[in-house]
Amino acid sequence: MKERRFTFTVLAALAILLLVLLAAPAAAADGDVYLIDQFGTTVGTYTSIKAAVNDADEGYTILVSPGTYNETGVEINKENITLKSTGGADVTIIDSRSSVSDPDGTTCLRFSASSFSVEGFTLYSNQNGIYSSIALNNGKITIKDNIIRCYDVDDTSPGHGIGLIVNSAVAAVDTEIEITGNDIAASGRNNAALHLEMNLVRSRVVISNNNISDSYRGIFLSRTVGYPGYEDPEGAKPEHASEVVIENNTIKKISGPGSDITLNGGISVYAVSYGSVHIQGNELVDCRRGIAVGYCGNAGAETDVQILNNKISLSESPPDWNYETAIYVSAPERVFRIEGNTIKGQPGYYYDDGIYLGYIGYYVDKFEGYVLNNEVSYCLKGLTNEDFCLKDGDGSLYVNDNVFTDNDSGIHFKEIYYDEDPDEPYYFMGYLEIKNNVFKNNRGGLVLPVLDYELSPVSVLAEGNLFEGNASGLYLEAETWLGDSEVLIWNNYFKDNESGIDCMKVSPSVKIYLNAFTGNDRGLYYLEGSTLDARFNW
Repeated sequence: MKERRFTFTVLAALAILLLVLLAAPAAAADGDVYLIDQFGTTVGTYTSIKAAVNDADEGYTILVSPGTYNETGVEINKENITLKSTGGADVTIIDSRSSVSDPDGTTCLRFSASSFSVEGFTLYSNQNGIYSSIALNNGKITIKDNIIRCYDVDDTSPGHGIGLIVNSAVAAVDTEIEITGNDIAASGRNNAALHLEMNLVRSRVVISNNNISDSYRGIFLSRTVGYPGYEDPEGAKPEHASEVVIENNTIKKISGPGSDITLNGGISVYAVSYGSVHIQGNELVDCRRGIAVGYCGNAGAETDVQILNNKISLSESPPDWNYETAIYVSAPERVFRIEGNTIKGQPGYYYDDGIYLGYIGYYVDKFEGYVLNNEVSYCLKGLTNEDFCLKDGDGSLYVNDNVFTDNDSGIHFKEIYYDEDPDEPYYFMGYLEIKNNVFKNNRGGLVLPVLDYELSPVSVLAEGNLFEGNASGLYLEAETWLGDSEVLIWNNYFKDNESGIDCMKVSPSVKIYLNAFTGNDRGLYYLEGSTLDARFNW
């Protein structure tokens, strides 16, 4: 009799346990989820993140214990929610790739709030890892120390690792965004590891110390800094100035091709009206396009663009495309600085352009540009341009203290096109300075364009440069005729080049003074019939 009673008790206990297991939510994990109010009091314990989110009020903290949470449809619509793991990203996993109710998976974490914080998770998704798509006002967003993997199995989903989207009609206003310490990969065409699609007004964005790899785009800011959106009839103003800092990130294997429209790249900032963009201390490896900044200073706005101390390199041959540009500045205005960067290709695979400057000065009457202390090697062109044109104005470009080695051309300034309508004159640079650079083992060290525009107030100074081991040290393309303006080439050292200076046909406006030539096959070469002003060279 006792055996029957014992057997019945065991069977009853097993039945109750089975009922409990069947009643548990599908998202049950290895640990507990704690809901803590704004006063620090634990007000609930859950077995799923979604359940805790549904019960949370504004300002609550959700602490998640280590475990794997297979959850879809987690949406947070309360302000100032902090979602944080207790054990860190390696042991706290949210997987939204599939479930019984949603076999295709969903975004891991969707926010409908201006302020939130996410820290210490591994997120798996077939769409977005973290996503927000509402207007941001007086917001504060922190995304920190997460591992995010977004897999686009059919190459068509719009998913991003982190996607923060604000309608282009408006802007993120008085908002702070900090994204730091994350490890992100987002496969799929047109997807980005980190995509901020928003105009910024009086806002600050800091993106730092992230590891980004194996994505179509890396860090992609696809609206305008310092612009309120097209619904504001007054447009951009100085008081809209915002700040973007992108620093100390490691970015590898970004495959998206470049264009003037999309500005794909390892780091891309689409446009700046009022404010500053500082891109500094990042390391980019095997990115089809490295750093791209476009349309800076629209409508004559005051901008500050600095690209400083980044390392951009290639380590392996691309699968079926060419590496394009390491640093691309589409339309810099007012003030820009490219300084202290290292760009290094390989003999068998290299960037088409190391540093590319396009359409300088179209919207302003004056600007200053600085390309200083960079090292560029194994590129088709180390430094090149599209147009240097100013409408009714002047400007200065300083290219000083750089090292160009093993490129097809160290510096190759291309021919300038301008509008011949006398009512709409375009000018070349007011002042172009190329000083104290090293050009070594390039096919062409420095190539200057045709400078024959009667409208141009240009003055070009090439001083104190070392040209060594190049096929052509300094090459002036075709006829140069500047009227009262001048090109002064003086106090340079030409050593062991096939040609030291190759002038083609020049005019008296080109002055070649006090240069030293040693070990060159030809020191100074020019076509018969040229009127050359060359003095005191040895």
